[in-house]
Amino acid sequence: MEALIFDLVKDSIGSLLQATAGFISQKVGLVRGLGADLKNLQKELVKVHGLLLGAESKRGFGSPEFENPLLREWVKEVAQVAYRAEDVMDEYAYELLKHKFDSEDMAETRPLALRLGSISKVQLFSSDSPVFFRQRMSQEVKSLRESIAEIYANAKDLGINPSLVAAGASLPSSSD
Repeated sequence: MEALIFDLVKDSIGSLLQATAGFISQKVGLVRGLGADLKNLQKELVKVHGLLLGAESKRGFGSPEFENPLLREWVKEVAQVAYRAEDVMDEYAYELLKHKFDSEDMAETRPLALRLGSISKVQLFSSDSPVFFRQRMSQEVKSLRESIAEIYANAKDLGINPSLVAAGASLPSSSD
């Protein structure tokens, strides 16, 4: 069961890395101000993904070190953050598509003079507003980055050194 969780987390983070790279490279007005946050999140995800790949290649999930309940719990925390990140990226992808289709629709149906105007006051204060969306996504990305930092802090509190896990060094036993 733990091996399955480990593989799912590793694959999920790998997919997230590809997704964030794609989002960062897109030049869409919706992402203005969000690109730096996504790049920083991507850096954090690269570290976590590397850690999981290193841990898997050095010893595999069936080894005695992975029987440590502290390590299993830590991997579950990583999984929860990875799933949250995946949800945020899915929502972001949806919003990008929606923005693209809304822009195309507006280009076809509204005269040029109306398109050149800014967002209407109703749109600006609605939950559908690009401004509102950017702010909310920025907060979500910041929260994810804080969660990743907390996971690393928790690992150290539990006596798990993420660098040692990736390098294959032995972990403290749960009886220590």
